[in-house]
Amino acid sequence: MEDNKSAVLRKLTEDSAMQLLEGLTLPPQPGTLLDINRERAKAEPDVEAVARIIERDLSVAAAVLKTINSPWFGLPKKVESVRQAVVLLGMPNVVNVVIALAMKSELQGNNQAGIDRFFDDANDTALVLSSVMGEVPVMSADKAYLLGLFRDCGMPILLQRLPQYAEVLQEAAKRPEQSLTDLEDARLRTDHAVVGALMSRHWHLPEEIGTIILNHHRTRELFGGARRKLTPFEENIRTVIAVLAMVDCICHRLRKGKDSPEWGAIGEKVLAHLKLDQAEFEHLAWDQQDRFAA
Repeated sequence: MEDNKSAVLRKLTEDSAMQLLEGLTLPPQPGTLLDINRERAKAEPDVEAVARIIERDLSVAAAVLKTINSPWFGLPKKVESVRQAVVLLGMPNVVNVVIALAMKSELQGNNQAGIDRFFDDANDTALVLSSVMGEVPVMSADKAYLLGLFRDCGMPILLQRLPQYAEVLQEAAKRPEQSLTDLEDARLRTDHAVVGALMSRHWHLPEEIGTIILNHHRTRELFGGARRKLTPFEENIRTVIAVLAMVDCICHRLRKGKDSPEWGAIGEKVLAHLKLDQAEFEHLAWDQQDRFAA
């Protein structure tokens, strides 16, 4: 893996991926999701076929309808069937709900309260990120939802599979000035960004999502000091990471009533990169607070 301090973005090769996993197994894609992805991979995916695949699993279908009928989606009337949901919201949005439910199911473990908290936070981040992309359109809303959902999924995976990871998180809480991934690398020889990027690849998410997950803790490197000229792909990744950092601050405000710890160090540079002033940022933050309060 290219992971030296001068590199603009971390990169993950197949060989280095296997070394960094060190025997960790990743949760598999459920059969329902595999069937959906096979249909979506066709030259002309059949919306009706996707709806039938979801409806075939009664528990998934019921959970999808419950989620879609929640206040966040703001639909004018109750959706009664998966087919109706696909028509109203579009196939990508409905499939994203299935992916979210599948990920939560696959991450079930002994520390269920911790998994529930992780999933609630991840879902909040996914919803806010997809909403903010409507105002700062550098990624489609459906991709943004997946990014928010999977960004930190490496953390519960490590928590379930490495008993010492809980101690690493406790140490990180006492040392907020240190990068969490640096601390993880020092203690575990891998980190949750690597595991999350591999999970993204394992579940066949778009390549750019895996690259962003792998680099989402590199905000200080990406927005501080001089760097070589970026390729268009790298520049796009950097911009999405800027939006993600801004959304982190918004979500931190929603949960704890104050800015995220890192925002003081990078917020001004992130807003400058996105060509937003403080007033515009505050307007975005208030919009999300109104949606959460609904």
